[in-house]
Amino acid sequence: AYFDEKETYQRLLAYRDARCQKCFKVFGDFKSLQMHMKQAHKLFYCDLCIEKRKVFIGEQLLYTWEELQDHEDGKEDGPMAGHPWCTMCRIRVFDDNDLAEHMAREHYSCHICSHLSDTRREGSQVFYSNYNSLHEHFRSEHYVCEQTECLQATFVAFESYEELRIHQARSPDC
Repeated sequence: AYFDEKETYQRLLAYRDARCQKCFKVFGDFKSLQMHMKQAHKLFYCDLCIEKRKVFIGEQLLYTWEELQDHEDGKEDGPMAGHPWCTMCRIRVFDDNDLAEHMAREHYSCHICSHLSDTRREGSQVFYSNYNSLHEHFRSEHYVCEQTECLQATFVAFESYEELRIHQARSPDC
């Protein structure tokens, strides 16, 4: 890297150090710094922020245990207030984008309700913890083709009875 002044370069390198923000002691790695902060100063880093926030170690926020709980629960103000909670998995994720990715990757949603929600601008998407829960939703709210082949194929549900009848007319096994 090119710098006009050696002092500027040295300050930049110092940002990368695992340095205690309280007593300025430098550690060989982040885990040692983290242990020091906990034992010597009773301060904690947020694991999700450490993993996901793109800042230098010295710019990461430190919390007392109570402040950390408030931070995770979103009871503090500011841009880093809170980490969303997946109620099905009982885990926290970094932000709303991570929650949306997690929900889409790990859980099931109704393609019919999602389409209706998009076109009618109603509420947010509903997720189900497993396919059996989603299938029960299909049966109670929509129209399901009960033929063995369609049940095995999964996700064969329709918004209206007319759509189900069209499907059955086009599929010889139905």
